[in-house]
Amino acid sequence: MPNIATTRSSGSTAKPSNARRSGGVSGTVFYSKKINDDLFFTTTAENALSQKENVATLWHINAKGDCKNLASFEKDLWHNGLFMFGRIH
Repeated sequence: MPNIATTRSSGSTAKPSNARRSGGVSGTVFYSKKINDDLFFTTTAENALSQKENVATLWHINAKGDCKNLASFEKDLWHNGLFMFGRIH
């Protein structure tokens, strides 16, 4: 399960020196939203080898860097090649 590295710096793409590990997620992250000091993002259900469960998940990271799973939804039965991955919008 990959780890999440977060930082509270400007939008620079350079690796910040104040990054720290907040938690681990399984699945690819396509969407995220920052609201004040809170970060929200979702992972996709891809049925990938790195995923223990085939679920799309909504995550929250607070200002302290604590990472919490808010909700998870199982991927439908439709084939990924025809109907794409399970995502939360």
